[in-house]
Amino acid sequence: MASTQGRGFHTTDSAYLLPNDAPEHERLDLQSRALNRMMHDQPFHAPLVHPERILEVGCGTGVMTAYLAAAYPNAKDVIGVDLSEVPQTHRNGRVTFVQGDIFKLVQDPDSPAFAPNSFDHLYSRLLTCGMTDWRGYIAQAKELVKPGGWVELQELEAIFYDHDRQRIDEDWTWHKDIFAGARKVGLEMDVGRKLEGYLKDAGFVDVESRFYRWMYGKWPGHPETDLIGEYSLKHCLPIIDLTYDKVAAPNKTADEAEMGRQTIREHMSIIERGTHQGFHAAWGRKP
Repeated sequence: MASTQGRGFHTTDSAYLLPNDAPEHERLDLQSRALNRMMHDQPFHAPLVHPERILEVGCGTGVMTAYLAAAYPNAKDVIGVDLSEVPQTHRNGRVTFVQGDIFKLVQDPDSPAFAPNSFDHLYSRLLTCGMTDWRGYIAQAKELVKPGGWVELQELEAIFYDHDRQRIDEDWTWHKDIFAGARKVGLEMDVGRKLEGYLKDAGFVDVESRFYRWMYGKWPGHPETDLIGEYSLKHCLPIIDLTYDKVAAPNKTADEAEMGRQTIREHMSIIERGTHQGFHAAWGRKP
């Protein structure tokens, strides 16, 4: 594990932008709870019927892998895969965790668990900050699931909207710089809104999607967003700062980068009620 600015990261050459250390594990677990609540504690949308084998890609702390195992108690095999070692917190006898890159695991003859047409369901959430080949990943997901199996993807659309879903970030230079820097390393920061199209392009059928508001602060009348709104105000500014430092600051002088950081803080300090980003769930069936 590499170290940058006192935080632990997966490796210095990994595309994944965010840390991998104990504080990050705590943040990820809180984020999972907040997102589940945002989705009315029904975070899975694909209409699964008695799945036997389930795979989560990019499982992080394993909290959602364990959630999948609990939601489908008759599943014989529930596997979580992540680039980094999964902490002990959510390990139990019904779940197996594998450290590795899913693209490499499927090509490894010593990993028969990842054979083609072997899973009833593949699930992933928030690979936005690490996935550099979405079409390739979705094609791989399709190969892994059985005919009739389901793939569900849940991702961020890192665009800021007001309460009427009008964009408010189009004049934010730092936001444009993050998107441009991310594109240079293959990341799609708005991939959430593309998922439905990507699944259809890959040949999935019965494709559906659902949009959620990832709130910043309170959304009166919508208590399911209280936790994600509180989480965002506390945790998202440091994430934006880290992302800026990783993909935008290297293309600037020290003074320009510092000005960008100051502008981020200014914009995020005057967030108005109703401000949100998009969060999309999309799912489809392999014919």
